[in-house]
Amino acid sequence: MTSGAKRNASHEICRIGGTQAVAALACGTASIGKVDAIVGPGNAWVATAKREVFGRVRINAIAGPSELCVVATRDGGASVALLAADLLSQAEHDTLAMVRALSPDAGLLTEIVAKVVLKAAALLRPTIAQVSIRNFGVAVLTRSVQQTIDLAEWIAPKHLELVIPNSKQRASVFRSAEAIFCGPNTPEALGNYIAGPNHVLLTNGTARFFSPLGVADFAMRTNVIRVSKTRQTTLGPPTVRLKELEGLEEQVASVHRRLQGAD
Repeated sequence: MTSGAKRNASHEICRIGGTQAVAALACGTASIGKVDAIVGPGNAWVATAKREVFGRVRINAIAGPSELCVVATRDGGASVALLAADLLSQAEHDTLAMVRALSPDAGLLTEIVAKVVLKAAALLRPTIAQVSIRNFGVAVLTRSVQQTIDLAEWIAPKHLELVIPNSKQRASVFRSAEAIFCGPNTPEALGNYIAGPNHVLLTNGTARFFSPLGVADFAMRTNVIRVSKTRQTTLGPPTVRLKELEGLEEQVASVHRRLQGAD
């Protein structure tokens, strides 16, 4: 995905991928125009390539392996079988994928963990999910629903499923989650391609300071300053004083001459 490209490359579609695509877009080739921004998901190699070209071009952020955090209670409609499937849907992505189940219901967590382990062994490609679960799968027993919500907010996950009462209303309290899926009928799998504005989301807690890809990632801002002669008398003296303290003679002169009315 590109933006602000040279030679109208933003109107072109190139069938390229991987680190070589990042390099081609960042530097330009005989057949591919250099762009100003490179955004979108990718594997570890693509993420590393984006990191390398940052500064030459703009990037949206560096994303890590996929992750899912499930906050669930039985009175919120939690189904052991469905939530186990949801967790496995992320675990099968990558051996580094992170899946977490949070609940104040110890019995529910025990059943979910048992179902996840059982179903993982029966997958067509069991190894990836099993390694992910073994190394990065977590089940956390909390004292209350509120503590569960607080913990999920602290984790700042890429994907957050809320299977608790009033999930839609409670979603509004979150400030650090990339995408929130509310209710027992909204699995994260729907968000990969179908539901939601896009699925370019951040991981590893970066939801605390990065938002999902959006229009703002393709927009530029410019500051415009205009000071009148009258306003110069207010802003000039403190500016002169600060520049004197910094020892910047010509900056002092630049403002001071205007205060004196010099041409």
